[in-house]
Amino acid sequence: MKHLPIFSRMRGRRIANGRTLVACAASFVVLLSASNAMAQYSGLNPQSSRRTAHYGNPSTIGTTQSLARSSNGSSTLFPRGASFYDPADAVDPAPMPNPSEGSQESITDQIWSNGGCADGSCSSCDTGCNPCGCLSWYVGVTGLIMTRDMPNRIWTSFETGNNPNQLTNTQDVAADWEGGAEIVLGYCLPCYCGWSIEGRYWQLDDFNGYASTTHASGVSTPLDTSGIEFGGTNGDTFFDGADEHRLWRNNEFYNIEFNMVKNSPHCRGCLDCGWHVGGLVGFRYMRFDEDLRFGTLAAGGSWATPTDQAYLEDNIRNELYGFQVGANVRRQFANNLAFTFTPKVGIFGNHIDNRFHAYRGDGLAANPTAASGVTGTYPVNGSSDTLSFMLEADLGLAWQITNRWEATFGYRVVALTGMGLADNQIAPFVVDIPELADIDTNGQLVLHGGYVGMTYRF
Repeated sequence: MKHLPIFSRMRGRRIANGRTLVACAASFVVLLSASNAMAQYSGLNPQSSRRTAHYGNPSTIGTTQSLARSSNGSSTLFPRGASFYDPADAVDPAPMPNPSEGSQESITDQIWSNGGCADGSCSSCDTGCNPCGCLSWYVGVTGLIMTRDMPNRIWTSFETGNNPNQLTNTQDVAADWEGGAEIVLGYCLPCYCGWSIEGRYWQLDDFNGYASTTHASGVSTPLDTSGIEFGGTNGDTFFDGADEHRLWRNNEFYNIEFNMVKNSPHCRGCLDCGWHVGGLVGFRYMRFDEDLRFGTLAAGGSWATPTDQAYLEDNIRNELYGFQVGANVRRQFANNLAFTFTPKVGIFGNHIDNRFHAYRGDGLAANPTAASGVTGTYPVNGSSDTLSFMLEADLGLAWQITNRWEATFGYRVVALTGMGLADNQIAPFVVDIPELADIDTNGQLVLHGGYVGMTYRF
Protein backbone atom coordinates (compact mmCIF):
# COMPACT_ATOMS: atom_id res chain seq x y z
CA MET A 1 0.00 0.00 0.00
CA LYS A 2 2.91 2.27 0.61
CA HIS A 3 3.87 1.85 -3.02
CA LEU A 4 0.49 2.98 -4.28
CA PRO A 5 1.33 6.70 -4.51
CA ILE A 6 4.40 5.91 -6.56
CA PHE A 7 2.44 3.70 -8.91
CA SER A 8 -0.15 6.38 -9.26
CA ARG A 9 2.48 8.93 -10.27
CA MET A 10 4.03 6.54 -12.81
CA ARG A 11 0.63 5.82 -14.24
CA GLY A 12 0.00 9.54 -14.61
CA ARG A 13 3.27 9.96 -16.44
CA ARG A 14 2.42 7.12 -18.80
CA ILE A 15 -0.91 8.65 -19.55
CA ALA A 16 0.74 12.02 -20.17
CA ASN A 17 3.39 10.40 -22.36
CA GLY A 18 0.70 8.58 -24.31
CA ARG A 19 -1.14 11.76 -24.93
CA THR A 20 2.08 13.34 -26.13
CA LEU A 21 2.72 10.49 -28.56
CA VAL A 22 -0.81 10.79 -29.94
CA ALA A 23 -0.35 14.53 -30.47
CA CYS A 24 3.00 14.00 -32.24
CA ALA A 25 1.52 11.35 -34.51
CA ALA A 26 -1.37 13.60 -35.47
CA SER A 27 1.02 16.45 -36.21
CA PHE A 28 3.16 14.19 -38.41
CA VAL A 29 0.07 13.13 -40.40
CA VAL A 30 -0.94 16.78 -40.91
CA LEU A 31 2.56 17.74 -42.04
CA LEU A 32 2.74 14.80 -44.44
CA SER A 33 -0.62 15.73 -46.00
CA ALA A 34 0.44 19.37 -46.34
CA SER A 35 3.69 18.31 -47.99
CA ASN A 36 1.83 16.20 -50.56
CA ALA A 37 -0.62 19.01 -51.24
CA MET A 38 2.21 21.50 -51.64
CA ALA A 39 3.95 19.20 -54.12
CA GLN A 40 0.77 18.93 -56.18
CA TYR A 41 0.19 22.70 -56.03
CA SER A 42 3.72 23.48 -57.08
CA GLY A 43 3.25 21.34 -60.19
CA LEU A 44 0.24 23.42 -61.20
CA ASN A 45 1.33 26.86 -60.11
CA PRO A 46 3.77 28.67 -62.45
CA GLN A 47 4.82 30.86 -59.55
CA SER A 48 6.12 27.77 -57.77
CA SER A 49 8.27 26.95 -60.82
CA ARG A 50 9.71 30.43 -60.81
CA ARG A 51 10.47 30.11 -57.08
CA THR A 52 12.23 26.83 -57.72
CA ALA A 53 14.24 28.46 -60.53
CA HIS A 54 15.29 31.31 -58.23
CA TYR A 55 15.70 29.59 -54.83
CA GLY A 56 16.55 26.06 -55.81
CA ASN A 57 14.84 22.77 -55.41
CA PRO A 58 15.52 21.15 -52.02
CA SER A 59 15.62 17.77 -53.69
CA THR A 60 18.60 18.86 -55.77
CA ILE A 61 20.47 20.79 -53.11
CA GLY A 62 23.54 18.70 -53.68
CA THR A 63 23.61 19.65 -57.34
CA THR A 64 22.99 23.27 -56.44
CA GLN A 65 25.91 23.16 -54.03
CA SER A 66 28.14 21.70 -56.72
CA LEU A 67 27.13 24.43 -59.17
CA ALA A 68 27.64 27.05 -56.51
CA ARG A 69 31.10 25.70 -55.72
CA SER A 70 32.15 25.65 -59.38
CA SER A 71 30.69 29.10 -60.19
CA ASN A 72 32.20 30.69 -57.06
CA GLY A 73 35.51 28.95 -57.42
CA SER A 74 35.15 27.83 -53.82
CA SER A 75 33.85 24.88 -51.88
CA THR A 76 31.75 27.22 -49.75
CA LEU A 77 28.10 27.18 -50.65
CA PHE A 78 27.54 30.73 -49.39
CA PRO A 79 30.78 32.68 -49.83
CA ARG A 80 31.41 35.79 -47.80
CA GLY A 81 29.53 38.80 -49.17
CA ALA A 82 27.14 36.75 -51.29
CA SER A 83 23.70 35.31 -50.78
CA PHE A 84 22.14 32.12 -52.00
CA TYR A 85 19.98 34.11 -54.50
CA ASP A 86 21.82 36.77 -56.50
CA PRO A 87 19.49 38.67 -58.94
CA ALA A 88 22.46 39.31 -61.24
CA ASP A 89 22.84 35.55 -61.72
CA ALA A 90 19.20 34.98 -62.57
CA VAL A 91 18.48 33.93 -66.16
CA ASP A 92 15.67 35.89 -67.78
CA PRO A 93 12.90 33.63 -69.03
CA ALA A 94 12.58 33.25 -72.81
CA PRO A 95 10.21 35.87 -74.27
CA MET A 96 6.77 34.68 -75.22
CA PRO A 97 6.10 34.67 -79.00
CA ASN A 98 3.91 37.42 -80.40
CA PRO A 99 0.68 35.84 -81.66
CA SER A 100 0.49 38.40 -84.47
CA GLU A 101 3.81 37.20 -85.86
CA GLY A 102 2.62 33.68 -86.42
CA SER A 103 0.94 34.47 -89.74
CA GLN A 104 3.99 36.26 -91.14
CA GLU A 105 6.68 33.71 -90.30
CA SER A 106 9.56 36.00 -89.35
CA ILE A 107 8.87 38.84 -91.70
CA THR A 108 12.53 39.92 -91.62
CA ASP A 109 13.44 36.66 -93.34
CA GLN A 110 10.68 37.16 -95.89
CA ILE A 111 11.63 40.70 -96.94
CA TRP A 112 13.66 40.56 -100.13
CA SER A 113 16.37 38.69 -98.24
CA ASN A 114 16.66 35.06 -99.35
CA GLY A 115 16.34 33.58 -95.89
CA GLY A 116 17.59 36.27 -93.51
CA CYS A 117 20.90 37.79 -92.52
CA ALA A 118 22.20 35.13 -90.17
CA ASP A 119 25.31 34.56 -92.28
CA GLY A 120 26.63 38.03 -91.38
CA SER A 121 26.76 39.24 -94.97
CA CYS A 122 24.72 42.33 -94.14
CA SER A 123 25.73 45.48 -92.37
CA SER A 124 25.24 45.79 -88.64
CA CYS A 125 22.10 47.88 -88.99
CA ASP A 126 18.72 46.65 -87.85
CA THR A 127 17.45 44.68 -90.82
CA GLY A 128 14.14 44.34 -89.04
CA CYS A 129 13.25 47.91 -90.06
CA ASN A 130 14.97 47.73 -93.44
CA PRO A 131 12.67 46.31 -96.14
CA CYS A 132 15.67 45.81 -98.41
CA GLY A 133 17.13 43.14 -96.14
CA CYS A 134 20.32 41.62 -97.53
CA LEU A 135 19.51 42.48 -101.17
CA SER A 136 20.57 46.09 -101.61
CA TRP A 137 20.48 46.52 -105.40
CA TYR A 138 17.42 46.21 -107.60
CA VAL A 139 16.72 46.62 -111.29
CA GLY A 140 13.36 46.72 -113.00
CA VAL A 141 12.20 46.59 -116.61
CA THR A 142 8.64 47.55 -117.48
CA GLY A 143 6.68 47.52 -120.71
CA LEU A 144 4.25 50.40 -121.36
CA ILE A 145 1.24 50.80 -123.64
CA MET A 146 -0.12 54.35 -123.51
CA THR A 147 -1.99 57.04 -125.38
CA ARG A 148 -2.72 60.75 -124.89
CA ASP A 149 -5.93 62.67 -124.45
CA MET A 150 -7.77 64.17 -127.41
CA PRO A 151 -6.04 67.34 -128.72
CA ASN A 152 -7.82 70.60 -129.41
CA ARG A 153 -9.96 70.78 -132.53
CA ILE A 154 -8.81 73.13 -135.29
CA TRP A 155 -10.70 72.81 -138.58
CA THR A 156 -8.46 72.57 -141.64
CA SER A 157 -10.64 71.43 -144.58
CA PHE A 158 -14.17 71.87 -145.97
CA GLU A 159 -15.89 71.20 -149.29
CA THR A 160 -15.07 73.95 -151.74
CA GLY A 161 -18.13 76.16 -152.28
CA ASN A 162 -19.96 74.60 -149.32
CA ASN A 163 -18.48 76.03 -146.15
CA PRO A 164 -20.88 74.28 -143.73
CA ASN A 165 -19.56 70.92 -144.91
CA GLN A 166 -16.48 70.86 -142.71
CA LEU A 167 -14.46 67.76 -143.52
CA THR A 168 -11.26 67.52 -141.42
CA ASN A 169 -9.86 68.90 -138.17
CA THR A 170 -6.74 68.26 -136.10
CA GLN A 171 -8.49 65.69 -133.91
CA ASP A 172 -8.60 63.42 -136.95
CA VAL A 173 -4.87 62.88 -136.48
CA ALA A 174 -5.11 62.19 -132.76
CA ALA A 175 -2.42 59.92 -131.33
CA ASP A 176 -3.12 56.20 -131.23
CA TRP A 177 -1.89 53.72 -128.60
CA GLU A 178 1.86 53.23 -128.61
CA GLY A 179 4.30 51.06 -126.71
CA GLY A 180 7.24 52.10 -124.60
CA ALA A 181 9.71 50.93 -121.98
CA GLU A 182 10.84 51.91 -118.49
CA ILE A 183 14.11 51.02 -116.75
CA VAL A 184 14.74 51.44 -113.01
CA LEU A 185 18.02 50.99 -111.14
CA GLY A 186 18.09 51.44 -107.37
CA TYR A 187 20.26 50.94 -104.31
CA CYS A 188 18.98 50.57 -100.74
CA LEU A 189 20.95 52.73 -98.32
CA PRO A 190 22.27 50.60 -95.41
CA CYS A 191 21.04 51.51 -91.93
CA TYR A 192 18.45 54.00 -93.24
CA CYS A 193 15.38 51.84 -92.64
CA GLY A 194 14.31 51.15 -96.19
CA TRP A 195 15.33 54.39 -97.95
CA SER A 196 16.87 53.90 -101.36
CA ILE A 197 18.13 56.00 -104.22
CA GLU A 198 16.98 55.17 -107.71
CA GLY A 199 17.19 56.35 -111.28
CA ARG A 200 14.19 55.92 -113.56
CA TYR A 201 13.96 56.43 -117.31
CA TRP A 202 11.03 55.85 -119.62
CA GLN A 203 9.99 56.84 -123.09
CA LEU A 204 7.27 56.01 -125.57
CA ASP A 205 7.40 55.26 -129.24
CA ASP A 206 6.48 58.23 -131.41
CA PHE A 207 2.76 58.93 -131.65
CA ASN A 208 1.94 59.38 -135.33
CA GLY A 209 -1.32 60.40 -136.96
CA TYR A 210 -2.20 60.93 -140.61
CA ALA A 211 -5.34 61.98 -142.52
CA SER A 212 -6.04 62.69 -146.20
CA THR A 213 -9.01 64.76 -147.38
CA THR A 214 -10.43 64.92 -150.87
CA HIS A 215 -13.79 65.86 -152.40
CA ALA A 216 -15.25 65.84 -155.89
CA SER A 217 -15.80 69.60 -155.61
CA GLY A 218 -12.28 70.16 -154.28
CA VAL A 219 -11.22 71.09 -150.75
CA SER A 220 -10.53 74.47 -149.18
CA THR A 221 -9.36 75.65 -145.73
CA PRO A 222 -11.03 77.98 -143.22
CA LEU A 223 -7.55 79.32 -142.37
CA ASP A 224 -6.90 82.66 -144.10
CA THR A 225 -3.85 82.19 -146.34
CA SER A 226 -4.51 85.16 -148.58
CA GLY A 227 -1.93 87.29 -146.74
CA ILE A 228 1.07 85.12 -147.73
CA GLU A 229 2.69 84.22 -151.05
CA PHE A 230 5.18 81.65 -152.34
CA GLY A 231 7.49 83.12 -154.98
CA GLY A 232 4.79 85.59 -156.03
CA THR A 233 1.96 82.99 -155.99
CA ASN A 234 -0.75 83.77 -153.45
CA GLY A 235 -1.37 81.21 -150.72
CA ASP A 236 -5.04 80.79 -151.68
CA THR A 237 -3.89 79.28 -154.98
CA PHE A 238 -2.45 76.35 -153.06
CA PHE A 239 -4.92 75.92 -150.15
CA ASP A 240 -8.33 76.75 -151.67
CA GLY A 241 -9.93 74.66 -154.39
CA ALA A 242 -7.12 72.12 -153.91
CA ASP A 243 -7.11 68.54 -155.09
CA GLU A 244 -6.11 67.15 -151.68
CA HIS A 245 -5.31 68.20 -148.12
CA ARG A 246 -3.12 66.15 -145.83
CA LEU A 247 -2.52 66.28 -142.06
CA TRP A 248 0.37 64.76 -140.07
CA ARG A 249 0.99 64.69 -136.32
CA ASN A 250 4.03 63.43 -134.42
CA ASN A 251 4.44 63.35 -130.61
CA GLU A 252 7.51 62.30 -128.60
CA PHE A 253 7.79 61.73 -124.83
CA TYR A 254 10.92 61.33 -122.67
CA ASN A 255 11.15 61.11 -118.88
CA ILE A 256 14.12 60.95 -116.45
CA GLU A 257 13.84 60.83 -112.62
CA PHE A 258 16.24 60.62 -109.67
CA ASN A 259 14.39 59.84 -106.45
CA MET A 260 14.86 59.03 -102.79
CA VAL A 261 12.29 56.34 -102.06
CA LYS A 262 11.06 54.98 -98.72
CA ASN A 263 10.20 51.40 -99.61
CA SER A 264 7.26 49.55 -98.14
CA PRO A 265 8.02 46.02 -96.87
CA HIS A 266 7.48 43.20 -99.34
CA CYS A 267 6.71 39.77 -97.90
CA ARG A 268 5.90 36.31 -99.05
CA GLY A 269 3.85 33.55 -97.47
CA CYS A 270 1.64 35.82 -95.36
CA LEU A 271 -2.02 36.56 -95.74
CA ASP A 272 -2.14 39.95 -94.06
CA CYS A 273 0.91 42.16 -93.73
CA GLY A 274 -1.18 45.31 -93.16
CA TRP A 275 -0.95 48.73 -94.74
CA HIS A 276 2.47 50.26 -95.35
CA VAL A 277 3.06 53.81 -96.57
CA GLY A 278 6.47 55.00 -97.72
CA GLY A 279 7.59 58.33 -99.15
CA LEU A 280 9.25 59.70 -102.26
CA VAL A 281 11.12 62.89 -103.11
CA GLY A 282 13.21 63.62 -106.17
CA PHE A 283 14.11 65.55 -109.30
CA ARG A 284 12.44 65.04 -112.66
CA TYR A 285 13.02 66.06 -116.27
CA MET A 286 10.36 65.50 -118.88
CA ARG A 287 10.28 66.47 -122.55
CA PHE A 288 7.33 66.61 -124.91
CA ASP A 289 7.82 67.38 -128.61
CA GLU A 290 4.94 67.90 -131.01
CA ASP A 291 4.96 68.41 -134.77
CA LEU A 292 1.75 69.29 -136.62
CA ARG A 293 1.91 69.71 -140.42
CA PHE A 294 -0.85 70.72 -142.85
CA GLY A 295 -0.10 70.14 -146.55
CA THR A 296 -1.98 70.90 -149.76
CA LEU A 297 -1.79 69.90 -153.41
CA ALA A 298 -2.85 72.67 -155.74
CA ALA A 299 -5.59 71.93 -158.27
CA GLY A 300 -4.19 70.06 -161.26
CA GLY A 301 -0.87 69.46 -159.51
CA SER A 302 1.11 66.34 -158.64
CA TRP A 303 2.70 65.18 -155.41
CA ALA A 304 5.71 64.31 -157.50
CA THR A 305 6.20 68.00 -158.29
CA PRO A 306 7.43 69.93 -155.20
CA THR A 307 6.34 73.31 -156.56
CA ASP A 308 2.71 72.08 -156.64
CA GLN A 309 2.70 71.63 -152.85
CA ALA A 310 2.63 74.03 -149.89
CA TYR A 311 2.82 73.43 -146.12
CA LEU A 312 2.00 75.07 -142.82
CA GLU A 313 3.94 73.44 -139.97
CA ASP A 314 4.29 74.02 -136.25
CA ASN A 315 7.04 72.41 -134.12
CA ILE A 316 6.89 72.93 -130.38
CA ARG A 317 9.01 71.55 -127.52
CA ASN A 318 8.23 71.53 -123.78
CA GLU A 319 11.13 70.87 -121.39
CA LEU A 320 10.06 70.50 -117.76
CA TYR A 321 12.54 70.60 -114.86
CA GLY A 322 11.57 70.39 -111.22
CA PHE A 323 11.05 68.53 -107.97
CA GLN A 324 8.39 66.05 -107.04
CA VAL A 325 7.09 64.34 -103.91
CA GLY A 326 4.98 61.26 -103.58
CA ALA A 327 4.00 58.20 -101.61
CA ASN A 328 4.57 54.47 -101.88
CA VAL A 329 1.50 52.61 -100.60
CA ARG A 330 1.33 48.83 -100.31
CA ARG A 331 -1.31 46.51 -98.87
CA GLN A 332 -0.83 42.74 -98.72
CA PHE A 333 -4.20 41.09 -99.21
CA ALA A 334 -3.41 37.53 -100.30
CA ASN A 335 -0.54 35.08 -100.27
CA ASN A 336 2.32 36.82 -102.18
CA LEU A 337 -0.07 39.41 -103.72
CA ALA A 338 -0.25 43.08 -102.81
CA PHE A 339 -2.17 46.17 -103.86
CA THR A 340 0.15 49.06 -104.82
CA PHE A 341 -0.50 52.77 -105.26
CA THR A 342 2.21 55.32 -106.11
CA PRO A 343 1.03 58.93 -106.50
CA LYS A 344 3.45 61.76 -107.38
CA VAL A 345 2.96 65.52 -107.63
CA GLY A 346 5.43 68.09 -108.89
CA ILE A 347 5.92 71.75 -109.78
CA PHE A 348 8.13 72.30 -112.81
CA GLY A 349 9.65 75.14 -114.70
CA ASN A 350 8.64 74.65 -118.32
CA HIS A 351 10.81 76.12 -121.08
CA ILE A 352 8.91 76.13 -124.38
CA ASP A 353 10.37 76.69 -127.85
CA ASN A 354 8.08 77.07 -130.85
CA ARG A 355 8.70 77.34 -134.58
CA PHE A 356 5.98 78.05 -137.13
CA HIS A 357 6.89 77.71 -140.80
CA ALA A 358 5.07 78.28 -144.12
CA TYR A 359 6.92 76.92 -147.15
CA ARG A 360 6.54 75.45 -150.62
CA GLY A 361 7.31 71.83 -151.38
CA ASP A 362 10.76 72.71 -152.64
CA GLY A 363 11.59 74.52 -149.37
CA LEU A 364 10.91 78.09 -150.52
CA ALA A 365 9.69 80.08 -147.49
CA ALA A 366 6.52 82.16 -147.71
CA ASN A 367 6.49 85.94 -147.32
CA PRO A 368 3.73 88.36 -146.25
CA THR A 369 2.12 89.99 -149.25
CA ALA A 370 2.59 93.69 -149.73
CA ALA A 371 -1.16 94.18 -149.33
CA SER A 372 -1.11 92.63 -145.87
CA GLY A 373 1.07 95.38 -144.48
CA VAL A 374 2.84 92.88 -142.23
CA THR A 375 6.61 92.82 -141.93
CA GLY A 376 8.56 89.73 -141.00
CA THR A 377 9.73 86.44 -142.41
CA TYR A 378 9.09 82.75 -142.02
CA PRO A 379 9.82 80.67 -140.05
CA VAL A 380 8.54 82.48 -136.95
CA ASN A 381 10.36 81.50 -133.74
CA GLY A 382 9.24 82.11 -130.17
CA SER A 383 10.05 80.94 -126.66
CA SER A 384 8.39 81.15 -123.28
CA ASP A 385 8.97 80.09 -119.66
CA THR A 386 6.09 79.11 -117.44
CA LEU A 387 5.12 76.92 -114.50
CA SER A 388 3.66 73.49 -115.12
CA PHE A 389 2.05 71.16 -112.63
CA MET A 390 2.18 67.40 -112.82
CA LEU A 391 0.19 64.59 -111.24
CA GLU A 392 1.17 60.97 -111.82
CA ALA A 393 -0.41 57.88 -110.31
CA ASP A 394 0.36 54.17 -110.68
CA LEU A 395 -2.36 51.81 -109.49
CA GLY A 396 -1.71 48.10 -109.68
CA LEU A 397 -0.87 44.71 -108.21
CA ALA A 398 2.45 43.16 -107.22
CA TRP A 399 3.22 39.45 -107.14
CA GLN A 400 6.21 38.49 -104.99
CA ILE A 401 7.24 35.40 -106.95
CA THR A 402 10.40 34.73 -104.91
CA ASN A 403 12.52 36.72 -102.47
CA ARG A 404 14.36 38.18 -105.47
CA TRP A 405 11.74 38.35 -108.24
CA GLU A 406 8.60 40.47 -108.27
CA ALA A 407 6.07 41.01 -111.08
CA THR A 408 3.95 44.16 -111.32
CA PHE A 409 1.09 45.22 -113.54
CA GLY A 410 -1.39 48.06 -113.43
CA TYR A 411 -2.49 51.40 -114.91
CA ARG A 412 -0.64 54.72 -115.08
CA VAL A 413 -1.95 58.27 -115.53
CA VAL A 414 0.24 61.36 -116.09
CA ALA A 415 -1.51 64.76 -116.20
CA LEU A 416 0.32 68.01 -117.05
CA THR A 417 -0.85 71.63 -117.08
CA GLY A 418 0.78 74.77 -118.48
CA MET A 419 1.79 73.04 -121.70
CA GLY A 420 2.42 74.43 -125.15
CA LEU A 421 0.50 72.37 -127.75
CA ALA A 422 0.91 72.67 -131.50
CA ASP A 423 -2.85 72.95 -132.15
CA ASN A 424 -2.99 76.08 -129.98
CA GLN A 425 -0.27 77.89 -131.94
CA ILE A 426 -1.99 78.00 -135.35
CA ALA A 427 -3.40 81.47 -135.98
CA PRO A 428 -6.61 81.93 -138.04
CA PHE A 429 -4.74 84.52 -140.10
CA VAL A 430 -1.55 82.82 -141.18
CA VAL A 431 0.09 86.18 -141.88
CA ASP A 432 -0.26 87.30 -138.25
CA ILE A 433 3.43 86.94 -137.41
CA PRO A 434 3.24 88.70 -133.99
CA GLU A 435 0.50 86.26 -132.91
CA LEU A 436 2.52 83.29 -134.13
CA ALA A 437 5.53 84.46 -132.09
CA ASP A 438 3.44 84.66 -128.89
CA ILE A 439 3.22 81.11 -127.51
CA ASP A 440 -0.01 79.95 -125.90
CA THR A 441 0.96 77.99 -122.77
CA ASN A 442 -2.41 77.15 -121.26
CA GLY A 443 -2.67 73.68 -122.76
CA GLN A 444 -3.29 70.47 -120.82
CA LEU A 445 -1.88 67.07 -121.62
CA VAL A 446 -2.89 63.68 -120.23
CA LEU A 447 -1.05 60.39 -120.83
CA HIS A 448 -2.56 57.13 -119.66
CA GLY A 449 -2.18 53.41 -120.19
CA GLY A 450 -1.12 50.07 -118.79
CA TYR A 451 2.20 48.66 -117.60
CA VAL A 452 3.66 45.20 -116.95
CA GLY A 453 7.07 44.76 -115.38
CA MET A 454 9.57 42.61 -113.50
CA THR A 455 11.95 43.62 -110.69
CA TYR A 456 15.03 41.63 -109.64
CA ARG A 457 16.93 42.19 -106.36
CA PHE A 458 20.56 41.27 -105.87
